[in-house]
Amino acid sequence: MNINLIYKKEKIINAEFRKKYNYSDPVIFYEQVLELIVELSELAYETKCFKY
Repeated sequence: MNINLIYKKEKIINAEFRKKYNYSDPVIFYEQVLELIVELSELAYETKCFKY
């Protein structure tokens, strides 16, 4: 799959969400960072990249 195409589509989607929702709130940012950390941890666990 073309990474540039995915990036452009993601940029459009993010712009629409910024219009619809208030992303300037720091609480939302920290929640998204926490969600990213959880998802990366799950990925690492599933691929057996680390033991603990």
